[in-house]
Amino acid sequence: MKTAILITLYNEEPRIKKVLDGLIKYDLILVNDGSTDNTLEIIKSYKKSHIISYKKNKGKGYALQKGINYAKNNNYDRLILMDGDGQHNHRDIKKFEKKLSEGYDFVIGSRFIKNNSNIPLSRRIILFGGKIIEKILIGVELTDAHNGFRAMNKKSINKIKLTENRMSYASELMFEIKKHKLTYIEVPVKIKYTKDTLEKGTGSLFTGFKILFRLIGLKIKYLNVK
Repeated sequence: MKTAILITLYNEEPRIKKVLDGLIKYDLILVNDGSTDNTLEIIKSYKKSHIISYKKNKGKGYALQKGINYAKNNNYDRLILMDGDGQHNHRDIKKFEKKLSEGYDFVIGSRFIKNNSNIPLSRRIILFGGKIIEKILIGVELTDAHNGFRAMNKKSINKIKLTENRMSYASELMFEIKKHKLTYIEVPVKIKYTKDTLEKGTGSLFTGFKILFRLIGLKIKYLNVK
């Protein structure tokens, strides 16, 4: 079973070494999304890494497009999607692999199933609102659609096609799951928030409104998807 961990990176110099040191047994697909610090130099030292790099920051959605296309073109059977900021625990990977082995096409991590993450109140409110809106507009039953910890089997790798370059890619993923009738399930994960990662993150109300605006556009695009 050919498995890779896909991580998109933008200015993760202070954090990425610790993240990658926990993943040394895996093939790594690392997309350097226009970092201006020493992220690229650090990841070059990891022998099992396949690096995609470009100079201008184009957004997480764009970086994921590049990484998923690489996995598809190189015949990977499974792809685990993680963030590069240290919020995700590599020990949770086995939960995703177990569900893929049970036959699910797409597995999504959830901060809310066991509620064991130190999620700030403001982010809880934004995520809860997003869950309700996406249930209405997309029709997916998820507790945490915008969790970056995900896993895909070969069918998902080959079927899913993203076009959103920024954070609305997460909503587009859900539309793609519905469009291709992929089976999906959530697993509990623990997310570690720090002052550093919260400042770097995109959990603001303004970002939430931007994603909502794009979600409406995506709904129009996928209007015939049931």
